[in-house]
Amino acid sequence: MATAIPHRQLFVAGEWRAPALGRRLPVVNPATESPIGEIPAGTAEDVDAAVAAAREALKRNRGRDWARAPGAVRAKYLRAIAAK
Repeated sequence: MATAIPHRQLFVAGEWRAPALGRRLPVVNPATESPIGEIPAGTAEDVDAAVAAAREALKRNRGRDWARAPGAVRAKYLRAIAAK
């Protein structure tokens, strides 16, 4: 039974977006060496955008919301992001 990798984009500044250069990398099943999907190929430009968005988010309230959130709350958000 083949397991397909869902089509994903990069999550930056609260939204899903295609990688800057639009490139994708194949995901290969190591047992069969057959392709099972693709993932976004992020570039330095994508990393810079993500870092800038994270810095901007921390400036809003000096990171207090995230820093004060209990581990269970943080886990809830991270799981929700992963599920999308």
